[in-house]
Amino acid sequence: MLTAQLQQLQRENTREDAVLYLFCMNNPSLVKAIDTIPGISDHDGIILVDMYLKAQINKKPQRSVPVWSTAYWEAMKIGTTDFCKEFLHSCEDRSVDANWKLFWIT
Repeated sequence: MLTAQLQQLQRENTREDAVLYLFCMNNPSLVKAIDTIPGISDHDGIILVDMYLKAQINKKPQRSVPVWSTAYWEAMKIGTTDFCKEFLHSCEDRSVDANWKLFWIT
C-alpha cells in the first residue's frame, strides 16, 4: 500500500462526536499549537494551527529593457562582418561541433 507519510494532527471533534475536518502533515515538528475553536451552526469546525513557518516572498527579477538608440550600430556591423569573413574562411578546417561552439561563444 502506498503511503504519503502524513500524520493526522487534528484529534478534537469538529461536529458533535465526529472529526469532520482534518489537519495532516508529514512534518509535525513544525506545528506549535493546534486548536478547534467554535464555528457557526452545528459545527465547531474552525481549526486554528500555529506553525513555525515563515512565508517566502519570491521577488521577480527586475526586467531589463534594452535602449536600442544607444547601441553602437557601426561597431556591431563591422564586428559581424569581420566574424563572418573569418568564420567562412576557416570553417572547413574545423569540425561541425567546433564551428557550432565558435558561433555561439563569440
